[in-house]
Amino acid sequence: MKNVETKKILVTGGFGFIGSWIAEALVKKGHIVYVVDDLSGGYKENIKTKDFSISYSIFDLRNDDKVTKLFKHERFEIVHHLAAHPHEGLSLFCPVDIFTTTCNASINVFKACVNYDVERCIFYSSMGRYGHGNFKPPFSEEYLPNPVDVYGAAKVAAEVTLKTFAEAHGLKYVILAPHNIFGQRSSLADPYRNMIMIWINCLLRNKPFYIYGDGEAKRAPSYIEDIIEPCVKAGFDDKVVGEVINIGASKAYTLNEIAKLVLEEFPSNLEPIHLPTRSCEVKEAYSTVDKSIRLLGYEEKTPLREGIRKTINWAKKVGAKEPKYLEHIEIEKNFHPAWRDKLI
Repeated sequence: MKNVETKKILVTGGFGFIGSWIAEALVKKGHIVYVVDDLSGGYKENIKTKDFSISYSIFDLRNDDKVTKLFKHERFEIVHHLAAHPHEGLSLFCPVDIFTTTCNASINVFKACVNYDVERCIFYSSMGRYGHGNFKPPFSEEYLPNPVDVYGAAKVAAEVTLKTFAEAHGLKYVILAPHNIFGQRSSLADPYRNMIMIWINCLLRNKPFYIYGDGEAKRAPSYIEDIIEPCVKAGFDDKVVGEVINIGASKAYTLNEIAKLVLEEFPSNLEPIHLPTRSCEVKEAYSTVDKSIRLLGYEEKTPLREGIRKTINWAKKVGAKEPKYLEHIEIEKNFHPAWRDKLI
C-alpha cells in the first residue's frame, strides 16, 4: 500500500480481538486513532497505551446521543466498525441483546458517518451472512445472504442499511467478512465462541475440551496477523469501495484435524469429548479468498500449525481464565447443555 496522508480514524470495538490489532496497525502507520468499546468482550490491556497513542471512550454504541456527540466533536475521516455482540451460536438464545448490539448500534454509527461527512466506513460483517442454502462452500461474495441465526441476520440487516445510506447519501463503504479468525488477544474467558481459544483454555486448566458433533464439520481457521494489513488497506484503496470481500484462510480442515494439531502443539493426555451439535450450526463453513487476494493483497503467510503454536505460547504467558458465562439467557428452550451446565 502506498503512503497515505494522516487520517483521523475511529475503530469501534477497538479493545476487542481484531479491533485492537487494527487500531495498533493504524497508529504504526502514523494515523490518529480513537477507540470506542463497551468492554463487554474486549480488554483495555489489548492495547498497550504507553506504546501507542490512542484516545478512547467506553460506552455502548446503542446510545445514539453519545455516538452523535462523539462524531460531532471528533470529526472522524475513516471508521472501522467492528463493535458487535459476536456470539453467533448464542444469538438464538439471546436474540434481543445480540441483534441490537450488532444491528442497532451499527445504524447509529452509519447515521453519524453520514451526518458528519466520514469519508469511508469499513463494516466488519461475518461469514454468518451466508448461512446455508442451495450453494456449497466455499462461500462466494456473489452468493445472496441467507443467515440461519439472529447474529447473521443482524449483520445482513446492517449491511443493507449501509448500502442504502450509500445510495441515498453518498456514504462510501467497504464490507469485510472475516471467517474463523484466531490468535493472540482473542478472549480465553469466552465459552461461547472461537473454538481454538476455548480448547486451549480448557487444556490450560487441565480439562478435556468439547467438540460439537462428530468432528467432521469443516472450518478454515485464519491466523490474526495475516488479515490485518488487508483490513487496513480497505480504508484507503479506492478500488474496493462498494465491495463485499471475504477475509480469511482458504484451506478447510475438519474439527478433528484442528483438534489433533492443538493437542500436538499442547501435549496432553486429555482427549476431546464429543457433544451433540448446536442449533442451526452449519456443517461446512468456509469462504473463497480470491477477491481479497486480488483487491487487498491478502496472503496466507502463517501455516495453521504455526498459528496454533504462536497462540498457545501467548496463552501460556497470559494464563488460564475462568469461563465468563452470561448471567441472563433470554430463551432457555433447547439451550445447549455445555452452556446450560457450564461444562467448559
